[in-house]
Amino acid sequence: MSKHKLVRIGLIDLPSNHYESRSALVVKVLAPNPYYVAGTHLTFEDTPEMETVRVEAIDKIVGYIKAKRLQPVMLMGDLNSPADGKVVARLRKHGFVVTNDTVPGELSWPADRPEILLDYIACYPADRVEIINHRVVDEPQVSDHRPVFPTIKFNEKKE
Repeated sequence: MSKHKLVRIGLIDLPSNHYESRSALVVKVLAPNPYYVAGTHLTFEDTPEMETVRVEAIDKIVGYIKAKRLQPVMLMGDLNSPADGKVVARLRKHGFVVTNDTVPGELSWPADRPEILLDYIACYPADRVEIINHRVVDEPQVSDHRPVFPTIKFNEKKE
């Protein structure tokens, strides 16, 4: 949802397990200072093999973003990986800033009694992002996950 018009840029098929498909939708937000959003929900199984698949999915999303030269970008969604996991570490390695890092210890799942953080917003490139505020909203009824709500500002591109 946005008060600004959205333009679909692409749909990226992502690696997953053998019985479901996963993807990332990339849109351009036609705000006064346009930006891009990539939304996804990565595969959920809590196994080392599926964590590797989630990392591959992140690599594919980031590869798309960089190949298309999309900047600035917010990547958001249920990444199904803990804050200290390989998926979030890979985002940082690719030059993203993770808004959740500003308030360590916040949890988003399950919504009624959160035990783990699975939902993230990460922005690229990190040097163009100012995180003003970040919080996980105490809302246990609208989803099985709590909403993640950052306030960010994209700075002008550095030459």
